[in-house]
Amino acid sequence: MSELPFLPRLKYSPSDSSCTTMSLKPAFIAPISLRGLGASNLRAISPWYTKARSFARPTRWTASASGPDTSNIDTYNAWIAEKQSARNQAKTSSNIGVTSITKAREDMPSPPPFPHPTLFQPGAEEYACDMTRLPPKDFGIIAQETERAGLFAPCMVGAVEGQFLKMLAQIKAAKRVLDIGTFTGYSALAFAQGVVEGGQVITIEADGRAAEVARKVFAKAEHGDRIQLVETDARKEVADMVKRGDKFDIVFLDADKVNYRNYYEDGLKLLKEDGILMADNALCSLVYSQDDPVRQSLHDFAQFVRNDERVEQVMLTVREGILLVRKV
Repeated sequence: MSELPFLPRLKYSPSDSSCTTMSLKPAFIAPISLRGLGASNLRAISPWYTKARSFARPTRWTASASGPDTSNIDTYNAWIAEKQSARNQAKTSSNIGVTSITKAREDMPSPPPFPHPTLFQPGAEEYACDMTRLPPKDFGIIAQETERAGLFAPCMVGAVEGQFLKMLAQIKAAKRVLDIGTFTGYSALAFAQGVVEGGQVITIEADGRAAEVARKVFAKAEHGDRIQLVETDARKEVADMVKRGDKFDIVFLDADKVNYRNYYEDGLKLLKEDGILMADNALCSLVYSQDDPVRQSLHDFAQFVRNDERVEQVMLTVREGILLVRKV
């Protein structure tokens, strides 16, 4: 039986008789028998087979509708050299991340100047939102009710962060979540979507107007029955939870920022051994105005956590910053 030699895996376009490699690894197609192919099939495979035998791997990439074929290592390296090297000569997140690997972490008395009201260039957050799954209609109702009540809408975590919180609860298979600072209920409802069947979210809010909106939304929302809203001073309620020995899979800090240190200490006591704690708006130490005392409070808090040997942590640039912490 006549057989084709083992060939590199190829992509062939009859219109321009071009071939490009799909893999540098020795990935081969199975032998193909020429017997029984028929004249038309032989004519179809002939240019592909001839091209394959004389094929040499390209050293430049060519664009297509789906972008460069970066499954080929030579093509990938050519793309890096041609399209990415110049961009990374400037300060990008990519090369800043590389240089920060060995950079010593030194305490700073105050956060550095940052003359921007947001962490992102114009269009970045909008694009991230467009590329994130659309939240259920209950979250649109929260936004509408917040606006109708005349409350400060930026206090909602929003679509991208809300989806992040939900998915984190799902990945964690969380049964109990403590949400310190309900506002109008966006974060609590996101967590409620993510906890396991029979799970519970306890959320605490001191502002009566905000709590009224949240309570109204929870009553009608899917998974709203998983939420227990406690309308009281969070500092006292959290301290009482510690005394009772309550435990949670996730503790989310989003209340008065100047008291984050107190919530953090109690939050660690409330965490299960494999639990996680998050502090929202943690990078407002940059975006708040320099004459805002909360800016310094957030900086001092983040720096304390970074130096805390009881935990490991990472500062995430999600929305206005989330400080993610786990006990070690």
